[in-house]
Order: sequence, then C-alpha cells, then structure tokens
Amino acid sequence: MSLGGAMALYAKAHQPELMEVFPINSPGISSKAVRMYEERVKNKDNPKIHLLSHQNDLVAKIGFFLKDSIYHKVLFSKETNPLKAHIKPLNTDSECAVVNSDINKENALVSRYLMTFGHFVVSLPLFILNIVMISLVCLYTRLD
Repeated sequence: MSLGGAMALYAKAHQPELMEVFPINSPGISSKAVRMYEERVKNKDNPKIHLLSHQNDLVAKIGFFLKDSIYHKVLFSKETNPLKAHIKPLNTDSECAVVNSDINKENALVSRYLMTFGHFVVSLPLFILNIVMISLVCLYTRLD
C-alpha cells in the first residue's frame, strides 16, 4: 500500500496525463517531484488523483502530495494508535466517516515538514547500519 502508493504518485508526477491514481495510506513524495508535476500540468486537464488515508496514519504525514489531489481522510469512531493506523484495514468493526481535506493546507502543515525531516534523520543511520551489518555478514562468511 504505502510503497505502491508512493510509486504511483511518482509515476503520476513523471507522466501526469497517463493515469488516474488512488493510493491508500501512501506517504507523500519529494517537494522536487511535486514542483516537476506542477510544471508539467500547467493549463492541462489530467486524470484525477484520489488519496485515502487513516486519520492517524504516520506514514501519510510524510512527504508532499500533488496539487490536484483529492485527499480523503477516514475518521474512525474509536481512536487508533498511530503505529497501527498504517496497517489497519478500512473495513473494521468501528464506525467511520470519510471527510475531504484541502491538499494545499495538508502540504503546508508544519507537522508535515517535521515528519518528513524526521523520516530522513532516522532513515539515514538505519540505512548505514544496514550496510555495515550486510558487510560484516559477507566478511564473516568469507572467513569461514
């Protein structure tokens, strides 16, 4: 869902006229890709972008969305842990409502900028640790 949604948004940014996309619980994409999309769609009618996410989904608060997006937030009657919200199915026992949110306001939220920055701050050390661990495993297996 989230990786596929991000890939769909990047594909839409690169070829806006090609497809309609409907990512679910997707992170946003880079501000550079959003600017590229905006340049490509000036004065053009393009297939729609519908975004659907759980109100507490942390992943959907990272990155930025394309300006033509229609952002649907699913609000549940029972509060959901933000870590579980990303993987929670939308057909739960709890009652829900879908509300539309203004994409420009969503992209301008300070919390979106902070979550995006935090994502990169946390991801870099984890990526480096992963490379080190893989290197150690490769080195260890060669020594045997």
